[in-house]
Amino acid sequence: MRKKSWQLPGLMWQRLSLRKKLGLVFAVLTVVPLLLTTFLTWQSYGKAMRETVVERNRQLAEQIGCDLEWVFAEKMRLLQMMAKTAAIRSMDAERQNEALRQMVLQYPDIQLAVVADAQGRQVARWDGQMDQTRNISYWDRSYYTDVLNTGSTAISDVLLAKSTQKMGIVVAEPILVDGRIAGVLIVNIELRSLVSRIGATTVSDSGYAYVVNRYGRMIMHPDLGLIAEGVDASALRPVQEVLSEHNGSLEYEDAKGTTLLASYRFVPTTRMGVVVQQPLLEAMEPVAVLKWVVLVIALFSSALAAVGALELARTMAKPLVRISEATRRLAAGDLSFRLPVTSKDEIGQLAANFNDMTEQLLHRDEALNHIQGELERKVVLRTRELQALNEELRRISRADGLTGLANRRYFDEFLQREWLRARRKQECMALIMIDVDEFKSYNDYYGHLRGDDCLRCIGAALVQTAKRSSDLVARYGGEEFAVVLPTTTEEGALELAVQIQQAVAAACIRHERSHNGDFITVSMGLAAFTPQGDDTCKELVAVADQALYQAKRQGRNCICVGSH
Repeated sequence: MRKKSWQLPGLMWQRLSLRKKLGLVFAVLTVVPLLLTTFLTWQSYGKAMRETVVERNRQLAEQIGCDLEWVFAEKMRLLQMMAKTAAIRSMDAERQNEALRQMVLQYPDIQLAVVADAQGRQVARWDGQMDQTRNISYWDRSYYTDVLNTGSTAISDVLLAKSTQKMGIVVAEPILVDGRIAGVLIVNIELRSLVSRIGATTVSDSGYAYVVNRYGRMIMHPDLGLIAEGVDASALRPVQEVLSEHNGSLEYEDAKGTTLLASYRFVPTTRMGVVVQQPLLEAMEPVAVLKWVVLVIALFSSALAAVGALELARTMAKPLVRISEATRRLAAGDLSFRLPVTSKDEIGQLAANFNDMTEQLLHRDEALNHIQGELERKVVLRTRELQALNEELRRISRADGLTGLANRRYFDEFLQREWLRARRKQECMALIMIDVDEFKSYNDYYGHLRGDDCLRCIGAALVQTAKRSSDLVARYGGEEFAVVLPTTTEEGALELAVQIQQAVAAACIRHERSHNGDFITVSMGLAAFTPQGDDTCKELVAVADQALYQAKRQGRNCICVGSH
């Protein structure tokens, strides 16, 4: 068997005509290199594009990091210098007020500058309005206690300034007098000016840059709400890298499953981290566009190349094909066929020789062509008939003979397939099991023909209610039906179950032996959950079936929801 499988391509090649062989060879030699070149172009361009995006984001992160380094290093140097001036060290409010006012005027991004004494009380401020802020204390500010504990510069998180009620980042510097901390010089850098540096950095339509502090909390972000909430971003991979004092780039998925290209830089002076990120799909959009353009060009070129190759092969093989055809007709006894003699070479001489022997084969060839045409027509006709029969058999094998709905066999296949898809995509799916209440007494009283009509009517009501093309309405067995609802939550399934109950009631199928009224009713059991672990679709059926049993026990004509 294996030997025959290896011999099959060789046999097929031998059966091809010379024209087809030449055309196939020419087409392969022309189209394959073209498609290979296209593929390699995609690969190299995609790689180059990715590297370009990564390098651009890295440079942006570097630029923002340098800006932050410069801003805070400048402010730290300024405060260290100011803290050593006689005016600040004097702890005289008037002298300190004037020094603070001059500093704020010189640096517009400083929104406030104050001095607090060793007890945390505000003793001087840039605007001199001490009467309004005498009760302000900085003991509850971590940056103030950090300065007292460490005796060095401290940088705060994003906070609301007590004096101006504006968001900003504080830089605090100890004021040393005779070797002890007499007070703390505090400046608040306006957050808006810092965020504008980040927001002004253009990444892409969906890309952006943000900054975290040494604890991973968001302190600069285009979304000011995240800054105000102090969102903890330490779980993000690029943030983890920056907190480890690393610089670089990586590719990761966020909580929504979006793949992002991120570059990050650690700012050593402030121990902050800068992250510049962009969705991978958006970054690679030019590659996708180029792929489509190149693909269209490649396919068009391949089609032209294939047509040209076939035409070249036809031209080369045409004289030989004519002679071969003449030989075949001669063997069949048809002598009416004539070969055109277009040259005086060996092929032309051979054609002339064949022309002398073709007349006897003419009529025989016509007869053979007629027979062949009839056979081909009959084969086509029989093939169409077989296809129609196969399609009908396939439809019958899936349909319930009474209601025309999907039968139990197709229900099992469909449920298994949708279950696997829901597990793969982690989507919720639902199943409604439906039982006609007191159907046996209906059959006994009205007869089996009326019972069949009843089942068909209920099946039609189910189909009219479950209108989505992705849903499946099936006859589960006897008077029991089932509705499979892919990508449907418990709430959605319950809403549909109520609609089914209303549709059956609207059908007004009279049942004088019913204990729930004068018309046919149905009981329903519902189950809906997302496949987890080793769950199987049988568990979904079991939960729905148990819920149906519970609905029957509760008096019928009701809906029960099963739990997993």
